[in-house]
Amino acid sequence: MARKITYTGIMQIDAHSISMLRFRLTGATPEDTTFIRVCGEWNDAEAQQQALCDFVEANGLQQDTVYSVLPRYDVTTRVITLPSHDQKEIAGMVRFSVEEYVPFTMDEVVIDQCILRKMDSGESETLIAIAHKDVVDKHLMLLRAAGIAPEKVLLSTACIYSAALATHKKGPERYALVSLAAGGIEISVIDGENPVFTRGIAMTQDWQKIAENPDMTGESLVDMGGAEELATELRGSLSAYQRETPTGEGVDVVYLACAYAPMEKLCESLSQKMNRECKPATFILEALGETASALMG
Repeated sequence: MARKITYTGIMQIDAHSISMLRFRLTGATPEDTTFIRVCGEWNDAEAQQQALCDFVEANGLQQDTVYSVLPRYDVTTRVITLPSHDQKEIAGMVRFSVEEYVPFTMDEVVIDQCILRKMDSGESETLIAIAHKDVVDKHLMLLRAAGIAPEKVLLSTACIYSAALATHKKGPERYALVSLAAGGIEISVIDGENPVFTRGIAMTQDWQKIAENPDMTGESLVDMGGAEELATELRGSLSAYQRETPTGEGVDVVYLACAYAPMEKLCESLSQKMNRECKPATFILEALGETASALMG
């Protein structure tokens, strides 16, 4: 009997899209990589549930090993420095200080943390993530009702950091990586090999349409258009990063990534609007091989 090929998928769901990066692993190497996506307007739990069930059935995902992703704009995150290299000590410090970051008690939240960098001083730069239990429970109930028991729930910030650090090979550049998704955007700043800043913003833009015509204005006097709105959000976030960094230095370049739309025209428009170099994050898409070629158009 032939051995069944098993696939792994990284899935993200919001009220406007369901998407999955799907591949099979040969050792540690991903092969047969495909990107699956469906769009819609699922503004209530029942509609979103039906859409996910249809997505799983149509693509035969029932036997896949699935890692689901919580978006940054649903989770509170911080990059902080803690006086230890020990994982257990750091976890205890984070839990002891949780109420400094969110207006909830320990019983109301799910907490995780990851050491980003161990410093010679004995301190560690640590990414902490705090999600309300209702957010996590709702996410898991949605998946389980569609027959999916996720192997793990990942934070989009951790996924972005991992992808950037694995694929960006241009040396000690300080750069911003902006991920565009149907439900919002995520802005990460990486200094060489060190993640140093993250911000998530809920937005409901059609990035495919904006990528095709970035300078199209909105239909009303108060609607500035998608590209201009994005430029405004990026300026604010990069200014916030500059205020937080001890040196006050900004980023050298802004990279844009979107799994389903080419970024060249949008980057050109943003470069002019922001007076800052903006480029497509092709170094991430190139790591996907043939699938990247299709996504890049």
